[in-house]
Amino acid sequence: MKRYRASPLLLTAALVLVAGCGVADHDDAALRDGDCWHVGNRADCIYCATTYTQLLAHPERYDGRRIQIQGRAVAKDVIELYPSLDSFEGNEIQASLSLRSGNGVPELRAYLLSPTRVDSASRVVVMGVFHLNRTVPVGKKQGVTVETIRLGSLELDGFKL
Repeated sequence: MKRYRASPLLLTAALVLVAGCGVADHDDAALRDGDCWHVGNRADCIYCATTYTQLLAHPERYDGRRIQIQGRAVAKDVIELYPSLDSFEGNEIQASLSLRSGNGVPELRAYLLSPTRVDSASRVVVMGVFHLNRTVPVGKKQGVTVETIRLGSLELDGFKL
């Protein structure tokens, strides 16, 4: 039986690689692999690009963070964002976000209300600060509104069609 011996150089290289795999900053500590990709072209405005699935599964991880997600938007009293066309058509309010405030709201509302638009809920990529809805309705009817059922809201910084 032949014995193999690891070289000191190989062990040192492995140690350096393992030591360099720490968490980059405090903001990333609550996120796990695949939850977030940092995007943006300004150092003061970086977004955590994630999927709507991750947002629905772990909304507390994104609360108060600048995020970028893709969804289906429709303009009603507020701009509503849904994970998919099926979710919108199924009226899944609990999976929706309201886009009430921010720089991009008037422009997005104008687009969504445009008579030239052909789809019922337009595919958009939105960027902004996510706020988890922490309102808990107190009874079956008492205190329950559409806004208390929603997942949360997004302060809209911008969007891409």
